[in-house]
Amino acid sequence: MARRRRDTARVDSTLRAGDRSALWDTLTPMDRLRRTARILVGSPWPLTLLVLAPLALAVAARQGTLWSQGVLDTQPWFHPIPPRGAWIPFIHPPAYSEFMHWVSALSDRLWIGEGYLIYLSSGLVSAALMVVFARTLGRRAGAAWALYGSLLLLLSPATLRPFEHYPLTKLTVTVSVLLALHWIRDARRAALVGAALLSLLSVMLHLSAWFVIGPALAAATVLAGDRRRPAALLTVGLVATFLLLGFVGTTTLWDILESTGPAQNRSAEGVVSWSNLTYEWNNPWLWAPVLLWALPGVAFERRDGAALAFGMGSFAILTFVLMWQALVIAGGWVGSHHYFELIDGLACYAAALACAAAWRSTTSKMGRAALVLGMTLLLAEHVRLYLRGLAKLEELAWFPG
Repeated sequence: MARRRRDTARVDSTLRAGDRSALWDTLTPMDRLRRTARILVGSPWPLTLLVLAPLALAVAARQGTLWSQGVLDTQPWFHPIPPRGAWIPFIHPPAYSEFMHWVSALSDRLWIGEGYLIYLSSGLVSAALMVVFARTLGRRAGAAWALYGSLLLLLSPATLRPFEHYPLTKLTVTVSVLLALHWIRDARRAALVGAALLSLLSVMLHLSAWFVIGPALAAATVLAGDRRRPAALLTVGLVATFLLLGFVGTTTLWDILESTGPAQNRSAEGVVSWSNLTYEWNNPWLWAPVLLWALPGVAFERRDGAALAFGMGSFAILTFVLMWQALVIAGGWVGSHHYFELIDGLACYAAALACAAAWRSTTSKMGRAALVLGMTLLLAEHVRLYLRGLAKLEELAWFPG
């Protein structure tokens, strides 16, 4: 009896497959294109895993190869390797020195340059963030918005100039903030543990991570409702733990603060010009979509939007102000492109989520047409900056001859 049921099911399946094949043959080419597009966009995973992530890895591998050949004259590996586990000027945390030692050891073991590993890490981080977008944005907003965020990430001009530990910190910053918001929303202990650990790792890799993680957590705490108290404890606990870790290492954070003052770290020219404080290899319009949450009626994910907008805005203000003053935390370095790379992934996520919120909040054709136009212009500006970056690299033989 069981065998007869299996045979019957196999026959029915064959008939259904034959029906689908016959139906496909009756479709016009345009109908076939629409069905194929619906299948691809119905879930973020096919395009993410088969197209977008492989492209990010391919571009990164190509850049790394050209750097190894001496063709690309960029500096993905700039600072000399510091002592292990030490706080070093200009306030580089211990995880930074550990990262450099690990990359150097891996480079020696694999017989490839540190710069190649930095380029490769940038591609791997982009691919990992695309998977995060597919998982989070795909579930909360829809497949199309996850793919839009991943496309912004793929074409981000910041990915053309990876720098030391910045790609890794971009990953930890993005995921830590998203996990914290997830925990406040759903109260899952695993999200809390992940947010705490990755937040600490982020600030121990780069202190500028505080400029986005701290304000984002503070804003989320205010908006947390019945989760306000545990959210406040998380924020205070992270700060306290970080300050305690300042006593760890052969050279501590407090040694650096006592021995180095802002006056000792001015730029060589003595004057920092606003013209030097630019986004450089980043797209400043990427932050514009978060303003959509300020519109009346845009209520979808408003709490997360407020936290993301406050965190990103605080990061921009603090980074520009500190770089303008050439304070110790900025190292007296007036080029800013690598600082904003830290929140590039979070900005792509926030832009896609904000556009999804605006789309859900309006049903008028004119409103949605305006939103599509704005998204198209943002993507076009992304492409323009990306192509401009490639043009700068093309003269260094980025493309095979």
